[in-house]
Amino acid sequence: MAKIATLTTTTVNSLKSSTALLDTTPSVPTTPDYMTSLTTLLESRHSTRAFLSTPVPTSILHTALSAAQHAPSNSNVQNWRLYLVSGQSLGDLKAALTLAASEASPKIPPLPPKYSHFRSELGHKVYGEGYGIPRSDLAGKIAKERRNYSFFDAPVAGIVCMDKSLSRVDALSVGMWLQSFLLGLTAQGLSSCIEVSVAGYMDIIADVLGLGDDMEVLCGVAIGYEDQGEKINGIRSGRMDWRECVVERA
Repeated sequence: MAKIATLTTTTVNSLKSSTALLDTTPSVPTTPDYMTSLTTLLESRHSTRAFLSTPVPTSILHTALSAAQHAPSNSNVQNWRLYLVSGQSLGDLKAALTLAASEASPKIPPLPPKYSHFRSELGHKVYGEGYGIPRSDLAGKIAKERRNYSFFDAPVAGIVCMDKSLSRVDALSVGMWLQSFLLGLTAQGLSSCIEVSVAGYMDIIADVLGLGDDMEVLCGVAIGYEDQGEKINGIRSGRMDWRECVVERA
C-alpha cells in the first residue's frame, strides 16, 4: 500500500507563498458607483413651481446644509449666508414682495441680447406649455409671474446672500455651495426652485428679515415637496451639449 505523504504546516505555507508570487493579477479596489448617483441627482433636480403644503422636517434641511458646508470657496472664506424662512415670517415676506411687485418691476439687470433667446425659450415652455397661457394674455402671464413672490406656495423659502465687501468672483463660491445644498435636498426627496427675481427687491427683503447693511441678496430659493399633479412641474428646460461650453486644448 502506497505511503501517503504528510504535508507539514511549513510546506503548506511555502506553497501558498509560491502561488502568491506567481499570481500577477492586479488588485482592483471596490468603490461605490458615485458617478451614477451624482448623475441621477443632477438630472432629476429641476425647477419646481408648485408645492404641497406638507411641512418640511428641519432635520432634512440641516442634513443638506451640513453636507453643503464642504463646498469649496476662495481662501476658504465660506462666504455664503442663508436666511431660512417659514411660518409667519414667510407669510410677511410673501406679502411684502407681492405688494412691491404690484407697484414696480424688480431691479434686475437685463440679459445681454445674445442671451435673450434663452429667456424667451424658457418663457414659452413655462407660460405657454406649463401654464397654458397664450402670448396675447398679458394679464394671465403677469399673474403667474407674481407667483415667484409667494415662492410658489412652498412652505420654506431661502434667501441667499453674501457680504457686499467681497468681489464678484466670490459669488462663484456661493454658487458651488448652493448647488451642493440643492442636491442635498434632492437626495432626501425635496424639490426646489432658484428665484433671481426676488433679489430685485433687496430693500424689501432686508427690511422684513432684518438683514444687515453688509449683506447683498443674490437669489431666493423655494423649498418643499413637489405637487406632482401640477402640469407646470413636468416642464423641463433643455440643456446645451457640454461641448458647446468647453474649449479643450492639448
